[in-house]
Amino acid sequence: MFTTIPPLRTIIADDSPEILALMRSLVEEVAPTLEIVATCTSLAKVDLAIKKFAPQLLILDIQFAPEGRTAFDLLEEWQNFRQFQLIIFSGHCEFKYAQQAIYEGAVAFLDKPIDKESLRSAIEKAAQRIYQSQETSTASTPSDQTGKWLLTSLVAWGRCSTRLLRLIDTLSSLFD
Repeated sequence: MFTTIPPLRTIIADDSPEILALMRSLVEEVAPTLEIVATCTSLAKVDLAIKKFAPQLLILDIQFAPEGRTAFDLLEEWQNFRQFQLIIFSGHCEFKYAQQAIYEGAVAFLDKPIDKESLRSAIEKAAQRIYQSQETSTASTPSDQTGKWLLTSLVAWGRCSTRLLRLIDTLSSLFD
């Protein structure tokens, strides 16, 4: 375990501004070294923040009632390009949500109200996964790293636009 949690680019999201503010304060208290790059009250804003900041950690509520969506809808969109660890929290203590969180590879599923030690433990576990993943990826060849970076950047830039397809064609010729 870490004595001090390393700085990780982090996004926190909840559809309630009041709960979001409380969650941010709690995260800052238990892991003051995290770099909170965005707090979001909608999944649309989370999607934009992922593209803009390339977070290492997402701390998400499940239900986003105003949008009629859940965090799992967003995660499905990022399924093949996910470069972040995930902590899910919810006030809806339903087994199906915990089961889906496990399926999505979440580090933890936390019930509201959130226990400080459980949150800190989840953040430490996420940090461990991130740094283990980095150690593994540094063993890859440079072209593997370039390809992963390129793919992640292209996805972040925009999905399936004409410009994107032209750029993919141009860049793929560089790797032939």
